[in-house]
Amino acid sequence: MNSTVRAFLTATAIAVAVYCFVTWHPEGLKVGDAAPSFSLQDETQKQVSLADYQGKLLIVHFWATWCGTCMQEFPEFNDMAARYHDNPGIAILGISLDATGDNNGWKAIQTLNRKKTIQFKVLMDTKGAVADQFGTYALPETYIVSPDGRIIRKFIGAQDWNSTVMISYLNSKISEYSK
Repeated sequence: MNSTVRAFLTATAIAVAVYCFVTWHPEGLKVGDAAPSFSLQDETQKQVSLADYQGKLLIVHFWATWCGTCMQEFPEFNDMAARYHDNPGIAILGISLDATGDNNGWKAIQTLNRKKTIQFKVLMDTKGAVADQFGTYALPETYIVSPDGRIIRKFIGAQDWNSTVMISYLNSKISEYSK
């Protein structure tokens, strides 16, 4: 086999291996699956669980301040959370994967909150266990959970939370589940 063919085959094998590594991921939760029960602490050390939101449409948003895509999306997600802050038909949880060292990630959240007030409840997934339960493999990753605890939508990657399509979708789900 000549060196050109060998180089081509080697490059192809490397490209296939990289593609498989980058695109392979566990399937995680699907639409229709029950959201896994969890209990995490908020900044005041209060335990907050999925069960606390039974009967409400719930947005569960996995993110971190060290995630560039998350921080690009943050202003829009935060504005969307502010839009629905006083709406009794919906609740928004940001589950942070910022846990680092001795501060368990709260220092990064506090720093961000000083720059731009966070408009949604933040919980800290210090060991990534809840993210694992959901099958989260990329940040940001967001689940819309029905009032009876079923996944009704899953978003992987940054979303345009203030687009007319997204606002219309969320408003329709709030109306649908508030009946």
